[in-house]
This record gives sequence, C-alpha cells and structure tokens, in this order.
Amino acid sequence: MGHIAKADGQVTADEISAAESIMTRMRLDAQQRKAAIELFNAGKRDDFQLHAVLAQFRQECHHRRNLVQMFLEIQIATAMADGHVHPNERRVLFTIGEQLGFDRIAIEHLFSFIGSGAAMDSTRPSLADAYNVLGVNRNASDAEVKKAYRRLMNQHHPDKLAAKGLPEEMMKLATEKTQEIKAAYEQVRKSRG
Repeated sequence: MGHIAKADGQVTADEISAAESIMTRMRLDAQQRKAAIELFNAGKRDDFQLHAVLAQFRQECHHRRNLVQMFLEIQIATAMADGHVHPNERRVLFTIGEQLGFDRIAIEHLFSFIGSGAAMDSTRPSLADAYNVLGVNRNASDAEVKKAYRRLMNQHHPDKLAAKGLPEEMMKLATEKTQEIKAAYEQVRKSRG
C-alpha cells in the first residue's frame, strides 16, 4: 500500500487513513499492526523492490487467486482513497496486477468494481453504482444479473474463501465485500420490480 500511496509523489492523509482503516477492519493485533506499518513504510522508499516482493507474495499465496485478487483490490482502494487515481498510481497498479497474473481487462473490471463499491458505501448509492458493482449494464437480462451476482458471491464469500485458505485477518474485508455485492443486487432487483 505504501508503494501505491507514494506513486504520485506524495502520501496523503487520506491514503494513510485508508491503510489504517484496512488494518483496523482486518483486526490486526499489535504485533501484526506494527509489521503492517513497517511494510507500508518500506513500500514508500525509493529502493523498494516491487517485483521481488510481488514474486514472493505470489509464491506464498500458493495460487490462491481469490487471495491475490483481494490483495489487488486493497491496492486499488488505497489508490482511490484520495478521490482520484494518478496516472503513476494507475501504471503501478497495472504492473502489480499483471505480475500477479491478471490481464488488463480483469484489472479494469476491478477498478470499476472498487470504484463502484466506494460509491455503495455512501448514504445514497445510485442504481448505476449497483450495476457497476455487479459488473453488468442496465440492459442485462434478469438471468445475466443473477449470474453476475452468483459469480461475485462465489469469488468473495467468506466461507468459500476460508475453505481456500484466506487468512483470518482478511475475513472481515471479505464479509464487507459480500454485503456490498448483496446490497447492489437487492437494489437492482428492487428497481426491476
């Protein structure tokens, strides 16, 4: 997260707040929080070895794509924390995504998904935000909407992720993501009668 936050030349208070929020939502204990802060700070340094760190991370994930995707989602959310994604942040995010095995289309979808999710957190998310969270457009059939919903729930549901080895610290984030997906689906269903 530190590397993403620094990609545009400066780390903002919003980006620090986003990192702290993620640490809190993950319910890190004092030792884990200290390690996370040290990693955030290491990522901000000019000599940070992004490619080596990503290679190690990918290896430690043992091909658990959902865990890798959640990591990428966190990085994108960090970049969006200050209200916009700087071109350098975007470039670094694509580098990270591609090194972790995602193609450009999948990364673009995650940008849309995370951006829509932030809008869903607001007091009055729009119907367009709900469609974006589900990754479908307004012209999609009911069957297509339902299929998108089920696919996303399959990818993010905490029970399924736990069975695939998702660390306990990330379960809270997975739970929040499924609530966001459910809210979007219910909003779309309600709008369709």
